[in-house]
Amino acid sequence: MSGRAPGRMVLMAAVAALALGAALPDTAQARPRARARGWTPLARTDLVIEGGVAQPLGDLGADYFSTVKGFGAETGYEVGARYRAVWRSGWALSPSFHFADYGDFAGYLEDDTPFVVKASVLRYGLDAQYFWDPLAAGPQPFVSFGLALCRNRYRDETLGTSADFYEASTNALALAFGAGIKADAFEISLTYNLNRFESAQLLYFGDRTDYNWDSLSVRVGLALPGS
Repeated sequence: MSGRAPGRMVLMAAVAALALGAALPDTAQARPRARARGWTPLARTDLVIEGGVAQPLGDLGADYFSTVKGFGAETGYEVGARYRAVWRSGWALSPSFHFADYGDFAGYLEDDTPFVVKASVLRYGLDAQYFWDPLAAGPQPFVSFGLALCRNRYRDETLGTSADFYEASTNALALAFGAGIKADAFEISLTYNLNRFESAQLLYFGDRTDYNWDSLSVRVGLALPGS
């Protein structure tokens, strides 16, 4: 073997070492710069406390005496909370819980015994939301749609000397569609809750009957920043 071959090998090894040495500082410097920027795919996370007005629709709000399946519920209130993760793309995922308590219907039986009918809903939901300009400092409009498990609760009570009551609950899957606007820590939204189910425990005992407990919610929220 000539003396030139080992010299060439040494030269090649030195060039390779220099190239590797030049690459390593770039990689080492790129990582701290990326960490310094603090980049994350999330724009923010919020804990939103919500409250507002719940308007009964369908059979839920229909007149108790003049309709076949009406419950006579009046306008009530709704309270709840949601956790929300908002991505830089504008999309957000938001598990939530809401309790809606509608106004009671009061009437009299044929023997003039007073009675009341009460209706309420426990709603466990998961909503997808889209925010325009989630990183902007100004108002952020948004739309929302989701799926919920609803615990629909019914109770009637006779009052006076013959006080008595009956109550029943049934579970149903429901949909929700809404829109709103967020400004700083406050937001307001309008949501349509599509709540249709079948039950044999409410007005027609033993017979499975379809019910429409749709409702409209107007909510005001306070968003507490998580990050």
